[in-house]
Amino acid sequence: MAAKDRYESLTRLGGIVIAFLWIDIVLQALYALSSLAVIGYIGDLQSGRVTVTDPEALAPSEIIQALIAIPATLVSLLLVVLIARWIFRAAWNVRHLGARRLEFSPGWSVGWYFVPFANLVFPFRAMKEIWHASHDPHRWQPGSVGLLSLWWALWISSNILGNINFRLALNAETLEWLRVSQWLGIAVCVLSIPLALVFVRIARRVREAQDRSFASAAEPPPLPEPPETAVAV
Repeated sequence: MAAKDRYESLTRLGGIVIAFLWIDIVLQALYALSSLAVIGYIGDLQSGRVTVTDPEALAPSEIIQALIAIPATLVSLLLVVLIARWIFRAAWNVRHLGARRLEFSPGWSVGWYFVPFANLVFPFRAMKEIWHASHDPHRWQPGSVGLLSLWWALWISSNILGNINFRLALNAETLEWLRVSQWLGIAVCVLSIPLALVFVRIARRVREAQDRSFASAAEPPPLPEPPETAVAV
C-alpha cells in the first residue's frame, strides 16, 4: 500500500497531547504552590506556633494539596497513554513516508520506556530516529538534536527525583523528613513544567516535518518540457 494510503497525520493526536500538557503545566504549578503552603504549616508545627490536637486531621493546606494531587495524577496517567500513542504513530508514519534502515519498531519505540535500565538509553535513541526520519525520510542520518537532548535530560532528572521523593514520602517519620519530601516534590514540579514545554515543541516540530514530507511525496512529478519544434523558413 502506498505511503499516502497509510499515513496518518499527527495533527489531531498531537493536538490532544499538547492540550493535556498545558493542563499538566497548570496543575504542576498549583501543586508546587500548595507544597509551599504545606512547608509553611510544617514550619509552624516545628516552631510550636501551631499545635495539633488530632494527629489524623489534615490542615487546610494539606487538604488543598490533596485536591490538586488527584487531577494532577489522573492527567499524568492519561499523558502516559497519549504520549505512548503519539510515539507509536510517529514511528509508524516514518515507515510509510519511505524511511529505511530503522532500528526501532513502533512497538519498541514505546516498549523500551518500560524496561528497567534500558529505558535510560533506548527511548532517547528511538526518539532521535523518529526526529531525523520525519525531517528527511529517504536520506536521514543519525545525529544529535539539542531539543531532544534537553527533553531527555529533563525526563531522566524528573523521574529520578520523583522516585526518590516517593520513597521518602512513604517512609518519612519526622516533620523534618516531611519537609524535605515537600521540597523534593516542588523540585519535581519545577522540572516537569519545562519538560512539558519542550515536548510541546517536539510534538509540533515532528508533526510539521512529517506533514511536509507527506505533502512533497504526494506532489505529482513536474511535466516534461515540450520538445522544441523546427520552424521552416
